[in-house]
Amino acid sequence: MKMSEKIDLAMWTLNGKKTLAPVLERIDQVIPTKIVGQRFIVDDGSTDDTVKTAESHGWTVLRNEGKGISDGANTALKHVETEFFCSFEQDMLLSPDWWKKVSRHLHKPKVAAVSGMRFYPRTNPISCVELNTYLNEKKVNGENPLSLRAAKGQIGVGRTIDNTVYNTSVLRKLGGFPKLSEAGIDTVLAWVIKRPGLTGWWTRRFTAFT
Repeated sequence: MKMSEKIDLAMWTLNGKKTLAPVLERIDQVIPTKIVGQRFIVDDGSTDDTVKTAESHGWTVLRNEGKGISDGANTALKHVETEFFCSFEQDMLLSPDWWKKVSRHLHKPKVAAVSGMRFYPRTNPISCVELNTYLNEKKVNGENPLSLRAAKGQIGVGRTIDNTVYNTSVLRKLGGFPKLSEAGIDTVLAWVIKRPGLTGWWTRRFTAFT
């Protein structure tokens, strides 16, 4: 991606006021301001100060046209105007070199999505460790719970629809984000992307850290 090109930023939220401010501030630090196009959040009916916090940081807030992450992601997709767009999670901090590393893969042939591996040091909140332990035990994305990462004191999760850069036209041609009422959007989307021979989720250790 040329630094002169713009890229839209999107996020889907629900009662994320507790973590939203530092997450948005980190995004501003990591992605060069001169290439940022729209910045919008699709909110799922937050009852805390999520909307106020988002607007105070310069993000436009849109109402989820449906309910849940799947509908929120597709609502966001309708508003994207750039060739690529970024999606972000309301409670996950980007690593400082996230943009530098994901942007080098854009415009490579057949790339549909560029992301990485989420890593949580075991010193982080226990809920993060428990979440990833659960996902690994379920072998989400075929990962082995007794991986080298776990042995090194870290738990990793494979594909994620958050903190990811998407090729907008490819995602639209594939019908957008899978319409699911529960977790698994990333797994289904990866399968859909793989079928036509596209490349997704360059798995590297750089996506995000809490």
